[in-house]
Amino acid sequence: AVSGGAGFQEDSTLAQGSIEWMPGFGALPGLAFRMDGSVGEDDYHSVLGGITYYFGTDASLKDRHRKQDPELELIKLFRAVELEREKICTQYGGC
Repeated sequence: AVSGGAGFQEDSTLAQGSIEWMPGFGALPGLAFRMDGSVGEDDYHSVLGGITYYFGTDASLKDRHRKQDPELELIKLFRAVELEREKICTQYGGC
């Protein structure tokens, strides 16, 4: 998995990136290696490496990142609001 992003504040900017690799060892199917880095103004830089172990059903790193996220209450709220909007549009029209 590869990800990146940037952050901006009034007087500084920051670029971030991360790499995660799951080798798929038979004895440790949930083991993954991770590297995170940041670069910013005024010679700021940071590198962090680590190991992650995913518990639960055996899945690829892609599936873990895309399908195994916990449901957020905020997402449930957005869905509920959208369903109510659709009901109102159906009942009164004009949407």
